Amino acid sequence: MLILFVLMVSACRHEHYHIQGNIVGLTDRTVYLNVYEATIRKIDSTRMNQGRFVFDMPPILPDMVYISFADYPNYYIPLITEGSNIYVSGNLNYPNGIEVSGSPANEDFKRFKDQIGWYEVQLRTIELELAQRDPSSEDSTICQELTYKRDSIAQLVASAQKRFVQANPASLASAFLVARQLTDSMDRHTADSLLRTLDSTMIRNAFVERLVRHVNR
Repeated sequence: MLILFVLMVSACRHEHYHIQGNIVGLTDRTVYLNVYEATIRKIDSTRMNQGRFVFDMPPILPDMVYISFADYPNYYIPLITEGSNIYVSGNLNYPNGIEVSGSPANEDFKRFKDQIGWYEVQLRTIELELAQRDPSSEDSTICQELTYKRDSIAQLVASAQKRFVQANPASLASAFLVARQLTDSMDRHTADSLLRTLDSTMIRNAFVERLVRHVNR
C-alpha cells in the first residue's frame, strides 16, 4: 500500500502538461516549438489540424518558449511555461490579437504587452518604412527622422518595462523581461543590478539561471 502511494505521488510530481492552440487564418501546416539560446532553436514540432495543435510538455524549469509556423519564418508567439496547461488562440490575420492564457505568468506578460501594444505597432511601421528607403539617397533626412522617432519610442518601451518589473518583482514575466536585456558584452555590475530588481523568491527558473551565469562568468 505504501509503495503504491509513493508511486502515485511520484507520478503526480512528474505529470506532463500541454500547450494547446487554436489559430484561425492558417491552413494546416507544421507548428514548431522553439527556445532562444543565442539563436532560435527548434525543440519540437507537431502538425496542425483545422487550426488546432497540441504540444506535450515534460516537467521542466519555468522558461520562455516560442511557437512558430512553417512558411512564417519571422513570426513567433512567446509564452512562459511553468508547469500548467497553456492555451493559445486568435486569428493570425490580426497578430496583436493572439492570446496566451492558462497561467499567472502569461497573464502578467499579456498585461505588459497590452501596455506597450501601441508602441509596438509604431515600431513595426517605422521599421517597414526604413526598409523601403535608401539612407544614402534623398531619403537620408527622412531616415534620420524615422530613426530618431524609433529610438525615442524604444526608450518609452524600456521605461514601461522598468516600471512593470518594479511593480511585479516576483512574476516570471518580469524575470523574462530582465533576462532578455542581457547581452554578451554586458559588464558584471550592470547584470548584477538587473538581477537585484527581481524578488529573492525568483530562483528556480531558467530565466534567473541565465542571469546568474552572466553575473558569475
